[in-house]
Formats: sequence, structure tokens, C-alpha cells
Amino acid sequence: MKFIIIGIIILIIYLIIKKRTKKPKYNALITIDGSVKTGKTTFGVYIALKEIKKRQRQWKVKAFFQKLFKKEISEKPL
Repeated sequence: MKFIIIGIIILIIYLIIKKRTKKPKYNALITIDGSVKTGKTTFGVYIALKEIKKRQRQWKVKAFFQKLFKKEISEKPL
């Protein structure tokens, strides 16, 4: 019983922290500004790699269902 209560408390704390932290939202174009040596390029590369992985994951799921229903598989994203 103690473990369930502790687990619920940890989950609530995690959800509160996740809600209050700032997460960059981007669509197609973003601007990153700042002074020298603040990590602008690193942050830009991080966002680009994250977006590529997200789009490839979406394509894999879509291609799986297209293959399952014997439809033409769409082109893989670059």
C-alpha cells in the first residue's frame, strides 16, 4: 500500500514539473537569438534532429499500415 501511495505522489510531482517547465514549440520556422557562445547552433541542431526522428517514426507507422493493407508505400522523408 505504501508503494502505491509513493508512486502516485511521484507521478503527481512529475506531472506538475512537466507542466511548469518551458518547452519550445515550433512549427516550420523558428528564430533562435542570443549572444555569442550561448548554444544557438547546438540548440538548432538538437531541434532539427528531433524533428527528423519524429517524422521518420511517423512514416514508419504509416508505411507499416500501408504494407499491411497492400497499398502503395509513400516516399520516405528526407
